[in-house]
Amino acid sequence: MATTNTAFTTRVLELTNQFRAENGLPGLKLNAELNAAAQGHSEDMANQDYFSHTGKNGSRPWDRAKAVGYEAQSMGENIAAGYTTPEAVVEGWKNSPGHRANMLNSTYKELGVGYFYLANDSGSINYNSYWTQKFGSGDLNPASFLPTASPTPSPAPAPAPAPAPAPAPSPNLDDELIGTADGELLAGESGNDRIFGNGGNDTLNGGSGDDLLNGGAGNDLLSGGTGKDAFVFDSGKAFAAEDFGLDRILDFERGVDKIVLDRTSFGRISPTSIGIVSRDSLASTSSKRIVYSRSSGRLFFNANRSAGGFGDGGVLAVIDSDNNAATAAPALTAAAFQIVA
Repeated sequence: MATTNTAFTTRVLELTNQFRAENGLPGLKLNAELNAAAQGHSEDMANQDYFSHTGKNGSRPWDRAKAVGYEAQSMGENIAAGYTTPEAVVEGWKNSPGHRANMLNSTYKELGVGYFYLANDSGSINYNSYWTQKFGSGDLNPASFLPTASPTPSPAPAPAPAPAPAPAPSPNLDDELIGTADGELLAGESGNDRIFGNGGNDTLNGGSGDDLLNGGAGNDLLSGGTGKDAFVFDSGKAFAAEDFGLDRILDFERGVDKIVLDRTSFGRISPTSIGIVSRDSLASTSSKRIVYSRSSGRLFFNANRSAGGFGDGGVLAVIDSDNNAATAAPALTAAAFQIVA
């Protein structure tokens, strides 16, 4: 049996706004489009046997909001699984720095909440209860793509807990943090986090877990922490220097972490487009489009290749392994890079 619970989602909104009021912030308004996107993601996680901010179809939080007609300058998402009451899940989010930051983000004005209970939860992900909070700074799209609602039946009482279930996994919390145009500290702490700085000079800390960090525009400080981390350079469009800034990766672990480069931003690159040089002066005349200098740790986009100069490119990032400019830069090879479409 699978169920939703309007009383649960309403209570999450109430508790979230109480928490914001305790911290001097105005309450969030319930938004029908964000609600639909959040509910859809909770149901999808339960029915498709996964727990992630990325849907099985590759969708990301803002994709799911856009699909129902919600577009905003700034958005965020919290997910959780295994918590059996609104009070428990909100307390879990409050005690996780990344989720807490979303709940107390003054940029957000609207909220959607999704809850789905799957009694016979089989497969590899078995939490039974799946929760989603979706935050937005205000809808910029006048269109709405919500399905026409069927007549709403009288609310049924909340389902009783399944009798004597097998012990459930510990509740799970992963962060998806999305910054604004201002410089911010975005900390994922534990879990496999996805952190997007957007504009401003941000500090992104992944904490423990296998994290994805994308600084976006601005001069950002990126620290993956422990785990297998991915430092992503992808603006979603053709390369422009103002969409990237100059980022500093503080703790790259060779053989564990990856630098991820998207062809959307850097054109027709492949693993053979990666070049390693011994000093900066050789970067602009390299025949490679992506060039790493072992003397300084600088990573260059060499748009002109061997024609001289960097063309529309330039320095993308400075890569360090121990956050110490006095020590040698990591001796990266092409294996440290991953090319994605």
